[in-house]
Amino acid sequence: MFVPVFARVVTALVAGMALLSVLASAPAAALEAQDIAFYYGTRPPVDALRHYDQVVVQPNQLLPDEAAALLASGPRIFAYVSVGEVARNSVDLARIDQGWVIGNNSTWNSLVMDLAGAGWREFLLREHFTPLWQQGYRAFFLDTMDSYLLAAKDGAPRQRQEDGMVALLAEIKQRFPGVQLIFNRGFELLDRDARYADGILAESLFQGYDPVAKKHGPTPEANRTWLISQLRRARDQFGIPVTVIDYVDPGDWTTAEATARKILELGFMPWVANGDLTWLGQGRIRHVPRTLLALIDGGGDSAGEGQLDSPLFKHLALPLEYEGYALDYLNIEQDQLPGEPLLGRYAGVVSWLGERSSGQQAGVCARLQPEVKVGLPVAFFGSLPAGAACQQLLGYQQNGRAAGTGLRISAQDPAIGKLGTAPALRQWGLPDVRVGNSNQTWLQLTDAGGNQFDPIQIGSFGGLALQPYVMQYGADGSASWLLDPFTFLRAALRLPVQPAFELSTDNGRRIGLIDIRGDRLATPTDNGERAAGKLQELLSKTSLPATLALIEAEFDAPGLTDSEQAQRQAALKPLLELPQLELAAHTYSHPYFWPVFDGQRDYSALAHLYSVQIPNYAADLPREIAKPFDWLNGLHRETSSRWFGNAASTRNAALLIWSGDGKPGPAALATAQRAGVGHYGGGGIDWRFGPLKLAQLAPAARPTRWGTQVLTPLIDENSFARLWYGEALNYRKVLDWNRQLGGGNNGLVGARRLKPWSLSFHADAVLRPAGSALLHELLTVQAQEPLNHLWLSEYAQRVQAFQHASLARDLDGHWRVQGNGLHSLRIPASMGWPAANVALAGGHEDSTGRYLQLGADQAILRFNGKTPESLLLVDASAPLSSWSHGDDNDIRFRFSPRASVQFRIRLPRSCQLQQHGKTLKARSENPRADTARTQTSAAVNSNRSEGLSSYDLRGDAALAEVQLVCPR
Repeated sequence: MFVPVFARVVTALVAGMALLSVLASAPAAALEAQDIAFYYGTRPPVDALRHYDQVVVQPNQLLPDEAAALLASGPRIFAYVSVGEVARNSVDLARIDQGWVIGNNSTWNSLVMDLAGAGWREFLLREHFTPLWQQGYRAFFLDTMDSYLLAAKDGAPRQRQEDGMVALLAEIKQRFPGVQLIFNRGFELLDRDARYADGILAESLFQGYDPVAKKHGPTPEANRTWLISQLRRARDQFGIPVTVIDYVDPGDWTTAEATARKILELGFMPWVANGDLTWLGQGRIRHVPRTLLALIDGGGDSAGEGQLDSPLFKHLALPLEYEGYALDYLNIEQDQLPGEPLLGRYAGVVSWLGERSSGQQAGVCARLQPEVKVGLPVAFFGSLPAGAACQQLLGYQQNGRAAGTGLRISAQDPAIGKLGTAPALRQWGLPDVRVGNSNQTWLQLTDAGGNQFDPIQIGSFGGLALQPYVMQYGADGSASWLLDPFTFLRAALRLPVQPAFELSTDNGRRIGLIDIRGDRLATPTDNGERAAGKLQELLSKTSLPATLALIEAEFDAPGLTDSEQAQRQAALKPLLELPQLELAAHTYSHPYFWPVFDGQRDYSALAHLYSVQIPNYAADLPREIAKPFDWLNGLHRETSSRWFGNAASTRNAALLIWSGDGKPGPAALATAQRAGVGHYGGGGIDWRFGPLKLAQLAPAARPTRWGTQVLTPLIDENSFARLWYGEALNYRKVLDWNRQLGGGNNGLVGARRLKPWSLSFHADAVLRPAGSALLHELLTVQAQEPLNHLWLSEYAQRVQAFQHASLARDLDGHWRVQGNGLHSLRIPASMGWPAANVALAGGHEDSTGRYLQLGADQAILRFNGKTPESLLLVDASAPLSSWSHGDDNDIRFRFSPRASVQFRIRLPRSCQLQQHGKTLKARSENPRADTARTQTSAAVNSNRSEGLSSYDLRGDAALAEVQLVCPR
C-alpha cells in the first residue's frame, strides 16, 4: 500500500482543536463496519482469514488455486488496485503510454498517472478491473486515490483530475453491477463521490510506517487530529464505514492491541499490522494460531518430501494433533521458509532433522532468529543443528570434545524416562551440547572428566531434544519414547490454554468406526464360497454403521464372462440391502505399490501382493481413482435400500479407500484432488510384537500440497495381513488396543483419548471360520461400548476439517470458533465452562477431558467458569445433522440418519421433548449414575433445576426432528 499524500499543511486545519474532544466516544452506529483484514503476502492463510468479514489482498501475489480458495472461503475479498500510481517495477510500466504520466512519487519510486485523460482510465478498466472481475473478485480496494495532488495541487489541473476520478468510479459501478469499493482516503472528493464508497480507509492514525527507513513509530499528534476529523466527517456526514490501518513491528502485540482499542473507541474498525501488510496482526479480533510449521529433511519417500519416513511425522504428529494442532510440513532440502512473518500465522515451529550439511540448517536458523526474537517458539528434535547461526539461535554451548568414560546422569526432569525405562547412558553419539546461561536443562549428563552434556533443554527460544535420549529403537526397528512428548512439547512450544478441536469424540462420545476393505468380496474360492454372502450374514447381526469399499474390477472387469459377472453382482446385492452399510471405492484394480506411479520400482510381482489381474490393462490413475465412482453410484440407483430415509439415488459414494501399501504419491494424490475425491487409508500403527507403544501410532492426517490423506486410526494394511494370515487369533489384540487408546484407566499415556474405536478388516477374512467367529465377537463388544459410530466418509470429513478449523479472540476476550464441519471441542478445565450460546449443543466432562459440542460451524464463546446451564446434550450415539436455538428455549435438533439413536440430555425444569407434537417418553437418570460410562463430573450436574434423561429413538423416530418445549 502506498503511503497517502497530505495535500495541505495540517497545522492550519487543526488550530484550536482539542485532542480530547476528538477522542470522545463515538456513536454505536459507527461499529456497524465489518471486521476487516489486510494481507499482501504470498500463500494467504485462508483458514485464519475466514474470521473476518472483509479481506483485502494483492491478486498478483496469489496463485490461481490460492485465489480460488480465498474467494470461496466466506469473507468478501477485495482486490487491491492502485488507481493513481504505477510502480517502476510493475509489469504495467512497459504497457502504459508515457503521456499518461504527470508526476513522480519518490517515496515509493512510482509514477503518478493522469486521471483526467480517458487513456489511463480505460487501461485500468481493461487491464485490471475486468480481468479481476472475470477471476471472481466482486470488490475492489482503491489505493493512491489522492496521488494526483502531487502533480496537480490546485486550480484547473486539480479540477480535471478530480473530474476524471469521479468518472472512473462511476464507470466501475456501471460496468460491474453490485461491485463494492473501499477508498483509501480521497477525502477531498467525498462531496462528489461518496455515493460510490462502500467503505473508506486511512493509515497511520496512531502508529505509522516509514518506507524509506523501514521503521514503525508513533505519528504526530497534529496529523492525527486532522485525520480523525476527516474520518468522522466521512462516517457521520456521508454514512461510510471507516477502517483505520496502523503499523507496528511484527510481534509487538502489546502496542498492536492498545492501538486497536484506541481506534475502536473512536468508532472506526481497526487493523494493526506491519508496514508491508504481510503479518497477521490485530483487528477487533486476532487470529489464534493452531497450526505448527513442521520442518523435515530427506527426500526418499513417494511424496518427494521425506514426509512418511520422517520421525516428526511418525512420532511427533500424533501428540501434537491431540493437543489440537495441525501441521504444515516443509522440507528444508526442497523449499525455502516463507519470507512473510511466521508469528501470528503459526503457533510455533517444530523440527526433526537428520545429520545434514550445516548450510541448510544454518539457513533455517538464520531465518528463524528474528521470529524467535519476537516470541515464536521453536522445538528442535533429533540431531544437533549445525552452524554458528543455530548455536546462536538455540543458545547452547559446547565442550569441544566427545564424552569420556564414567558417564552419569547429574540432573533429570521428572518427564524424562516417564514413558519407559531410564535412558541407557551412551558415550557414542552423545551430542556435544551444554546448556546456555538462559536455558534450563531437562537431562544433564556428566563424564568422569567433569564435562557436561545437556541433550534435552528448555530455553527462551523453545526447546531442544536430541538423540540418543529422545527415542529408543529396538533391533526390529520399533520405537519407544524416552521422554513424555506431551509434557515436553507444552513446555518447549509454550502451548497456551485454549480449546482443542477433537478427532476422537463426537456428541460427547468416543467415535466408533467399522472399515471393511472388499478384497476378494465376490471372487469364488476353490470350493465355490464367496465372502459377500458370509459378510452379509455377519453384518446383518448388527445395526452399527459400517463402510464397505468395493474393487470395481472384481465385478465388471474385461475377461469375466457374462455369467460370472451376473453371479458376482447377485452375490453383492444382499449386502447393498443392508441399511447401515456405506459404500466406498477401493480403486478399480487394487494397485498394491502406489509409488510406482511416481517412477519408483514396482514390487507387484511379489506373490503376496494382491491385485486384480486384468488382461491388456495398464494401470491408469484416473481409471483407478475417479472412474470407480460412476460404477458405485450406479449400484446405488439399482438397489432398493432405504438408506435411513434417503433415496438410494441421492446417496452417492464419496470416499476412496487406498489399496495396497496405502502410500499414494504426488501423482495419485493430485488425481484425487482434481477429481474432488475424499480419500482414506494407510498409516495406522507400526506394531511388530509386544505391548502397543505411543511411538508406534500414526497421526490422523497426512497433509500434503496435493491434499490431505486421512489415515486409518488403528490398523494399517501390512499389519492387518500379518495379524490375519497364519495368526488370525492375534487380531484380538485390537480389542485391547482400542480400550487403551480410549484413555481412562486403560489409557496408553495417562487419561488421554488418543484415537477413535476402530475395527478394520478385509472382506476375505470371513472365509476363515476362526476369522468370522472372531469378527462377530469384536463387533459384539463394539456394539456394547458407548460410542458414536460414524461412516468413514463422516470421519474423513472431520479429519479434513481439523486441518482447516481455526480460532480467534476478540478484544473482549471471547473465543471465535470456525469448525469448518468439525464441531467437537476439548477444553482445559482451567477455562471453566462457556456461558449460554445459541451455537452450543452440549457438553460433559469425564476422566479423559472436558468436551463441548457445537451445533454450528461458527460460534462465539465466552468462558465464565460457571455451571454450564445451557449445555443440554450430554452425549449421543449419532452425529447432529442440525441444531437451531431460537428465543425462549425454542431448540430444535435432528440426528444424522441412523437405524436407532440413544442420547442423554439435561432438560430445564418443566420442559419436554416432542416429535410431531407428541411428548417423548424418557427414562430419568441420576446425574451421578452410570459413572463407568461417562464419569460425568459433579460440577456439570450441580444445577438442581435440570434433570438428566435418556431417550431411545428407533425407526422413523430416529430420523425426525426433536423439539424442546418449555412453558412460557
